[in-house]
Amino acid sequence: MPNALPACLVLSVVLLAAAVGAVAAPQSPSSPLTLRYLKKEVVFPHAAHGALECRTCHHPWDGENPMPKCSEAGCHDVFDAKDKSEKSFYKIVHGPGAAAAPSCLACHKDTAAKNPERKKVLTGCAGSACHPS
Repeated sequence: MPNALPACLVLSVVLLAAAVGAVAAPQSPSSPLTLRYLKKEVVFPHAAHGALECRTCHHPWDGENPMPKCSEAGCHDVFDAKDKSEKSFYKIVHGPGAAAAPSCLACHKDTAAKNPERKKVLTGCAGSACHPS
């Protein structure tokens, strides 16, 4: 019986750590998001991007506070496709991107280069995974 107390303490710490981790872990939407900021709607399936670190796309997120949306005020909140500034929503989706935050299309092109059979689905405009209609 005297050995039970240390074992219970260890088990309690492990369970507490697991509970805190579960609460702190961000939950991505299970159904695809439809982004209606530009001329063509974009369907974004979070589940298909689950292998990526959240900060790959949500680069200003501190890991603790609510996760910012790409289109949040002060981030990429300019919705004119002709605008090529850092605030341009079009640019973060279609631009060349940067090592710190690649654009959607840049990442899709890299993936298509490794999987040529997926090129049309990943990099095409009409009828692609991004713009299905």
